[in-house]
Amino acid sequence: MSGAETIRAITENLKTAFCSTGITFSECFADAKNVPASRLPCGSVTYNGESFEDTIGARPPYAEAEFIVRVFLKAGGIGDNASALQGWAHGIREAMTVEALNGNALADTKPVSRVTITRVEAETDVMVSVLKFTVRIRYREGV
Repeated sequence: MSGAETIRAITENLKTAFCSTGITFSECFADAKNVPASRLPCGSVTYNGESFEDTIGARPPYAEAEFIVRVFLKAGGIGDNASALQGWAHGIREAMTVEALNGNALADTKPVSRVTITRVEAETDVMVSVLKFTVRIRYREGV
């Protein structure tokens, strides 16, 4: 499997892992103002780039991909909203595992070796709250 095929499969598995928490994904919503209330909760996944390692000897090459995942939720009252956002953030973090990302087309090769959520930011508006996850995924190339 080429590097491009691997990162496409990782992207699909990333969406599947988030869907397991009850979030549907659409590529068209990058801004909370554009999300219809009937579609909440929903999210979008954006590929933010990669870094590649040089290899020495027989060690397989690794790459690290970065994604920005936005999750759009209905806003609640101030106290309720903070608690709800915390619950969603931790539920999504628990779904984001190496095992989940090594599923489906990657089940035989299991190239993903690390998943790191480097930051979760919460933004609250009157109607919609947004959780923005910065996710880094380390994987072996050419397996």
